[in-house]
Amino acid sequence: MMHGNRARLYFPNPMDKRARAGDHNFVNMLQRALALSDWTLDICTAGPVDTLAAADADAYALFLMQEPAHAKGLSLRIAYLMPFWRIERTAERWNFDVARTEFDPSQIDPAEATRFAKYWAKRKFDIGPDDTRRDGTIYVALQGYIDKRRSFQMASPLTMLRETLQRAEGRRVIAGLHPKEQYSDSDMRELEELRRAFPLLDVTIGGMETHLRSCDFVVTENSSVALMAMFFRKPAIVFARIDFHHTMLNVAEIGVDRAFDRVAHHAPEWDKYLLWFLKLTSVNAGAPEASDQIATRLKVLGWPLA
Repeated sequence: MMHGNRARLYFPNPMDKRARAGDHNFVNMLQRALALSDWTLDICTAGPVDTLAAADADAYALFLMQEPAHAKGLSLRIAYLMPFWRIERTAERWNFDVARTEFDPSQIDPAEATRFAKYWAKRKFDIGPDDTRRDGTIYVALQGYIDKRRSFQMASPLTMLRETLQRAEGRRVIAGLHPKEQYSDSDMRELEELRRAFPLLDVTIGGMETHLRSCDFVVTENSSVALMAMFFRKPAIVFARIDFHHTMLNVAEIGVDRAFDRVAHHAPEWDKYLLWFLKLTSVNAGAPEASDQIATRLKVLGWPLA
């Protein structure tokens, strides 16, 4: 069989086992989409050796949250909320096609948007329209490498936190460490120094939902917390490039001072954006048309499906 009739999917363990067992809905939809063009799918275990082998192979391939290993490769990523997925040319979220697409709220059905946002707010967070408040706190969602400024960031996470503390105006600032990140001793020492310098700073681990229910607004580099905050009707300031930048107060575009000046009154069309970003611009693996969506997307990205 020619390589053009076969594709490889690289999933880490144990996701690869689930996929082979038919227990992964997106993969099932992917296999169905490929089968419609008489293609087959090999499910491979992602690892250094396998990735190197993929780079040497003249085969179409999909990599989960990894930069494609060769020109025929594409990157897969959950669009922050299951069952929505993205298939992209790159693993860099700020270079996804959706990041470069204009969001036009006038083209979104408001009734459908309201239904969508209410459904997912209840399903994911068990919240209704009256279940949140603003208690005078700022939630700073930290990620990893907090003392380093990476290429897609406007400042390091620690600098971002300092900028927030200097503009807190008497508010309590909650710095949330990511529960899956490993922080060095030097990271924790620097956070402790900030806590001593700014008594209104609290450093916590996790607790995103609790903080989103009560905070005034969110500050982050490009954590998905900023997107989830929209379900709670909370605005967000972002210090890094990201695919969901359209309705955020983006420091790269307007600067730090203007972002903080505007945040108290920033109220984008939350529901319309959530519908557009999560459903209308992604592959909905839970929908009957998922296989068609996948096939269409693969063709757009250059795969020669029939």
